[in-house]
Amino acid sequence: MIRCIQGVRAAGLPPVFALVYDVFFAVFADLDATLRGVLGEGYRIMPNFWIYHIEPADHDHGFEPHRDAEYADTIGPDGLPTVLTVWLALTDAVPLNSCMYVVPAGRDPDYARSIGDLTPRPPRFALEDIRALPAVARSMSCWTQYIYHWGSRSSRRAAFPRLSYALYCHRGDVAPVDQVLEVPSTLRLVDRLAYACRGLARYSYLALRDAPDSQPILDFFEAQLARVGLTGAWSTTR
Repeated sequence: MIRCIQGVRAAGLPPVFALVYDVFFAVFADLDATLRGVLGEGYRIMPNFWIYHIEPADHDHGFEPHRDAEYADTIGPDGLPTVLTVWLALTDAVPLNSCMYVVPAGRDPDYARSIGDLTPRPPRFALEDIRALPAVARSMSCWTQYIYHWGSRSSRRAAFPRLSYALYCHRGDVAPVDQVLEVPSTLRLVDRLAYACRGLARYSYLALRDAPDSQPILDFFEAQLARVGLTGAWSTTR
């Protein structure tokens, strides 16, 4: 995966275009037992993909503090998620190169309300309740749609960049809240390119919207999504 991302960046493309490579879908063979333990048999992929390359530099960082909060009420009666964020560390992720930071649900006064109400609100948690989540390479972290989290600022003192791969998975025994893919999934190149565009549309929309002359790029995203029967779903939170 690392070599794929490096090759895509060397070609001048955003890291998410590494989705054209098989390994980003074949990896589910290694994750299957854990994901079945949380989501049950027949879980599926939600193609909300993102690939991170955070430079070892003071200017770079992950996404700002947020809840994923794309779908309401994705906690089942048993308290387990029906939609699960899956975050794979491809390199070690440590505080110096932008590991994840989270507020545990039990220390977040707005966590319960956020399950049914996706409206963004100013955070009210105590700073001392923040937890760093350093991760070793080839490990998996998971959380619900409503955990408040972010990727910290990197540092020029970091020894290497932070690379990671994220997506959602969905229980198979409940109605899907968005498009889902079977596991394992074999996708055509045109589909993989469309999902890369979908990721850019969802998670870079605000930056693109405010950039000069960005409309042709947004139009290109829409055209690629339309080729596989999708439409743009722009994120207004990150």
